Amino acid sequence: MAENKKLLLVDDDRQTVNVLEDYFKTKGYAIITAIDGKFALDVFRRQKPPIVLLDMQMPAVNGMEVLRVIRKEVPSTKVIVITGF
Repeated sequence: MAENKKLLLVDDDRQTVNVLEDYFKTKGYAIITAIDGKFALDVFRRQKPPIVLLDMQMPAVNGMEVLRVIRKEVPSTKVIVITGF
């Protein structure tokens, strides 16, 4: 699988994760999931995915904090913000 087809999906709602994961897999993406911001940062730092789908409303480390770290560490990462609000 091409490296640019790796996608990190971050959302604390398991149902949303499942739906989005199924969809993007049909488009050929290798999906990495995280259900909270802390784990998302750990995964991001290890795997450096070029695309992140990021929920803003999460407990502990929220999406805005995750986005700040991503922008600081790998500014070229494409981030798509998803939220229920």
